[in-house]
Amino acid sequence: MSRSGVVCFYSTLEMDRPVEVINNILEINGASKVYLVSRSTQADDEWNRFRQGQEQADDELLGKGIASQDAAAMYQPGRCLSLDVGRSHWGDELGKEVEKNIPEDVRGDFLPCQLLIQCGFHDLFECAEHEGGLFFARAFFSVSFFGYGSPDLWPETREAILSLPMIAKIRQSLQKMCGDEVDVIVFWYP
Repeated sequence: MSRSGVVCFYSTLEMDRPVEVINNILEINGASKVYLVSRSTQADDEWNRFRQGQEQADDELLGKGIASQDAAAMYQPGRCLSLDVGRSHWGDELGKEVEKNIPEDVRGDFLPCQLLIQCGFHDLFECAEHEGGLFFARAFFSVSFFGYGSPDLWPETREAILSLPMIAKIRQSLQKMCGDEVDVIVFWYP
């Protein structure tokens, strides 16, 4: 079975200036355009949907190749805005650190480097290691680095990723923008 995963930095606290924070992250990452922009059509309830065996709710596609400032301005309170940025400065640096420091016999072909920003309450959970699902948090804001592939050794890969200097660097940058409550998790999904 093909899997993919993420390294996800998140905060559960609603912030005062989400559009400004999104713009700052996009600027730091050299993103003049956002590859794909979508927004939830209703308040996110994905954890409950998963537990009840329901399909994931559909998002509204807002556009492709949208200028970064225009994409950030599409945030609406009560909805979750998703910005699939693709390549980014942070993602490139993280990917290089993962390749250099974590051998393939541990991480398999997993290489997290594609930037995804989500703003608006959304559920963070996984269902690869825990078939019945494992709920992490109801985040207001998250910055994730996506990668296809699945490690051969999940716990060891998670531990190695969380110990990388780039993880501390990204977390510190996000704490300056979002406040001290920024946590980081690493998980996979089918």
